[in-house]
Amino acid sequence: MRCISALKIESGGLDSISLILLALNELVSGSTEDELVLATKDIAEKVERIARAEEMSVSATPNSQRIGRLLSQLGFTRHGNHGSARRWHIAGTQLEAQAKSRGLELPQLTSDASSPMDDFPPVE
Repeated sequence: MRCISALKIESGGLDSISLILLALNELVSGSTEDELVLATKDIAEKVERIARAEEMSVSATPNSQRIGRLLSQLGFTRHGNHGSARRWHIAGTQLEAQAKSRGLELPQLTSDASSPMDDFPPVE
């Protein structure tokens, strides 16, 4: 198994894990739930939108399968009954702890504030 640090992407100063943590932060912001269940596909789409906003190469962003492996390595748990889409349990406290351990400050987003990534169309 490869070390997480070996998966870094050098373009734009953000690595795969940072992109994933920023995407998760945007997806869980404004939620009143302690833990959300998110589909890997939704996380991958948000990662690509962030990469475009940061003017990174979208081809260098991790795909859904790689995102799933990284989420598992980060300690997030897979939702047991995934049906046709893989889903993950994402707890805000765990997300904050992972970001803090990597020296990443997650922006505090509110449900009323629009994200700079909202200016970009969704990935098809």
